[in-house]
Amino acid sequence: MQVLSIDSVIKIIDKGIIIDDLSLGVEEGEILGLIGPNGAGKSTVIHMVGGLVMPNTGDIRIAGVSMYDDFERCMSYTGVVLDKPEFYKNMTGYQNLQAIAAVRPKIGRKEIDRAVGMLELDDYIDKRVSAYPTGEIKRLAIAAAVMHSPRLLLLDEAIDGMDPIAFLHLRKVIKKMTKSQGTAVVMTSHHMSDLERICDRVAVLEDGVLIGTSSVAHLKKFGTGKTAQRMLIDQPEAAARHIFEALHIPAEIRSGYVIFECEKSLVPKITSILFTSGYRVYEAKDYEISLEEAYYRLLRERPMDNDDEIDDRFGAYEGDFDD
Repeated sequence: MQVLSIDSVIKIIDKGIIIDDLSLGVEEGEILGLIGPNGAGKSTVIHMVGGLVMPNTGDIRIAGVSMYDDFERCMSYTGVVLDKPEFYKNMTGYQNLQAIAAVRPKIGRKEIDRAVGMLELDDYIDKRVSAYPTGEIKRLAIAAAVMHSPRLLLLDEAIDGMDPIAFLHLRKVIKKMTKSQGTAVVMTSHHMSDLERICDRVAVLEDGVLIGTSSVAHLKKFGTGKTAQRMLIDQPEAAARHIFEALHIPAEIRSGYVIFECEKSLVPKITSILFTSGYRVYEAKDYEISLEEAYYRLLRERPMDNDDEIDDRFGAYEGDFDD
């Protein structure tokens, strides 16, 4: 079932088109990451779906209900965490959750305690929010957003500022929600490495236009372009030159590793040549680029002569590509 459906949405602010004819869907239990440069419209999408601003044209449906037909019902299905959540700082975390629960039906102590336990807020929940570090404030905001077990969870840079341990726990919480409750999640982050580790699919935005959608794995496959092998060698730069002279295999050095553009079948030959020539090879494995690398390669290779052109080349790798 499609939990979120955005249909031909346009958003204009100060006579400028911020979101241009956006159509996008998110399925039950799916985690979608919105990626793109600053000003691409990612936060605006979150704000529209979260009911903070309305589109100029088009429609947004949550669990099949149009915002225009029943706004309150749509919001009852939705939990929202913004990039800079605000709480009453002179109140404890628990008191803040009680205040938020008071304006939502059917949320009592049981639901509040469940959210506090899910986000592991026990050490801070009875302290005043003024004493909370940034990561704990984000966790409190997420607890507030999930108390009513939303069908759709919106996270706008909600994972930014979390330490690695807190992020790992949050990832488990979100994965559990998507699997056990079928919650759909739409999220943004400045750190693509975090999105890579948590998202099933990404939607790429540029200047308010949807370039396309793809699973994380398929976008990385597109970005790779050529098969590559990563090798840890004691003299990386000299070894790369030696192999190029011997086999004409191009290579580059990244973080002390030599990345050879070649098939895996050539690894034994490369290793043998290096060993014979006095180089030590400590590790050899398939090279997989990061989501961030794939994204930047996608932008570099897009034709820039037509601003209205939506490039669907990487959609060939993804059956449910949206254009």
